[in-house]
Amino acid sequence: MTGRHLLLLLLLLPAIVPGRPVWAQTFDPAKGSGLTLDDFLDDKVMHEIRITINPRDLAALQNNFRDNTYYPANFTWRGIQVENVGIRSKGRTSRRPDKPGLRVDLNRFEDQEFFGRKSFLLDNNIPDFTMMKERITMEVYRRMGVPAPRETHTRLFINDTYFGVYTLIESTDKKFLKQWLDDDEGYLYEWEYLTQYRFQYLGDNPALYSPIPFKPETNEKNPDPKPLEEMIRAINNSSDAEFVTAVSEYLNLKQFLTYLSVELYLSEYDGFLSEFGVNNLYFYRYDKKKLGMFIPKDRDNTFNGADFPMLKYAGDNALVKRALAVPELRKHFTEEMMRVASICGGPGGWMDQEMDRIYAIIQEDVRKDSKKECDDRQCPVEDSNKVFDRFMDFIKEFPKNRRAFVVKELKEAGYPLPSEVPSVNRESARNAATDAPGTLAPGSLVSIQGFGLAQEAKSVSEGAWPSSLANVSVLIGGKAAPVRSVAVDRIVLQLPWETPKGKSQLVVVSSGIRSEEISIEVGTVAPGIFSVVNSSGARVDSEAPAAPGDVVTIYATGMGEVSNRPETGAAAAADPLSMMVELPVVTIGGVTAEVVSAALEPGAVGRYRVDVKVPGGVAAGAETPVVVQAGGVAAPVFAIAIR
Repeated sequence: MTGRHLLLLLLLLPAIVPGRPVWAQTFDPAKGSGLTLDDFLDDKVMHEIRITINPRDLAALQNNFRDNTYYPANFTWRGIQVENVGIRSKGRTSRRPDKPGLRVDLNRFEDQEFFGRKSFLLDNNIPDFTMMKERITMEVYRRMGVPAPRETHTRLFINDTYFGVYTLIESTDKKFLKQWLDDDEGYLYEWEYLTQYRFQYLGDNPALYSPIPFKPETNEKNPDPKPLEEMIRAINNSSDAEFVTAVSEYLNLKQFLTYLSVELYLSEYDGFLSEFGVNNLYFYRYDKKKLGMFIPKDRDNTFNGADFPMLKYAGDNALVKRALAVPELRKHFTEEMMRVASICGGPGGWMDQEMDRIYAIIQEDVRKDSKKECDDRQCPVEDSNKVFDRFMDFIKEFPKNRRAFVVKELKEAGYPLPSEVPSVNRESARNAATDAPGTLAPGSLVSIQGFGLAQEAKSVSEGAWPSSLANVSVLIGGKAAPVRSVAVDRIVLQLPWETPKGKSQLVVVSSGIRSEEISIEVGTVAPGIFSVVNSSGARVDSEAPAAPGDVVTIYATGMGEVSNRPETGAAAAADPLSMMVELPVVTIGGVTAEVVSAALEPGAVGRYRVDVKVPGGVAAGAETPVVVQAGGVAAPVFAIAIR
């Protein structure tokens, strides 16, 4: 073989990366790690991502932060390194040189993935001084059944320099579409802002609608914008009598109003009814159909005050104006607004608790973030920490006061508010420890959410739980369940021990008025962890870590059958204890722990106490996973600190 032929052969050979099969189609370094995409997007912990990049490339990215140029880099998460990824600056008005938002493309330079995904986003949380608005907003969308990306928080280090707290965001890509819609061969468009555009008809040329404002993200070579022009023509030019039928070929209008209700309730400044025109969304059209739907994007401009007006620009938007003129759709819109209100809750409700939960996870690292801003400018970290505190105080007022303002604005605008019949949210009967939907277990503690559930908030502090509290009762299979607490939007109860396996019907009776029934699924076990504490009763966290050999206590519910079972609604006895019939299996950091005792907690209703010894060989860490299995079913992972 000649030297020339040898050189040609070498050029044709793929680059060989250690540990990577030469002829593999797509390389995923996360395979075999024992971790999953759910771990990568786990919202119960503060993650840490490290990026290494040539210093010259980093300087170029920061100096040209308004460009979309990709630079090669390596990134590492929990010891898994992905080499030669592409990173670029992202955002519109939030782009900054000192704290750049980043898009990470795994397959920009190599045919590779990470947990089966080709990209993810690292949002710099500018201009959100609380660093949690978008994360909470996307969770509300998902709770309302609207496809929305999962988000969590991470510390970001670039070349070992701390760049601050970022939001890690799941990409809206084909895998996302397949997961949510079971369809990924259609047309995904990202909204490209068009000044003061509000879905008015611009003419019959499809090029007037794509690539601006509908920028193709899939099928870029054949974006097929004709159905977009047809949709907008139907929105504007169909008669009042034909409007619903004409537009429904392209949009599920009730689904659209559910989407709209979330951003309006959460006082979005830069969304569908923005002062400056439509912004921040994706639009997906199903494969081989004209039907499409909206998907939210970039929701860091929510929570602009409990008294932020919802409908100020509704009359300026062609789609919203015509949809809300239809009585049936107008009624659906108000019902969905009230459903968002019940999901968010009031003081002490889900949103209030979620803000506290996220704050506890991120605040220590936020305070160390010297790159966060004060009013759109860099400032000393002690000043930006004061801004963080001020805006946290501001958004904490939101769940307390937003519902009342929304009801007032709707009433004044003549919208038909739902009656005060108690309304239970679909799939809202959840494990009270984890707030996770799914199967429930007899004897376990359950929370349900809704609207108009009670006229006043009331709770039981000790002793047996009553079957009716503040004139509110909950019937499960026709039997009244013991009630721990009631509020306008939430009830905590015990699922009666006698509840049979299978489907049961749940109904709330408030002041003699019955809600609609919802169906719940009852199994044998449905474990969930409330907390893990040490012998002093302190939570096992970074301030009070446990060590191998320590005995820690896991408080849980839904763990299954016990001996000496108390009556439904009654507290467990101390002598004799109500011991679990089958001991649970507990692992800490992947190592099986010795279960010292497992019983119902004496003096408590429906709560289990499991004492375990931290095994030797568990590595130190601030986020060590605790997994509890009862009857072969694992509770959601709970993290503790090990020293």
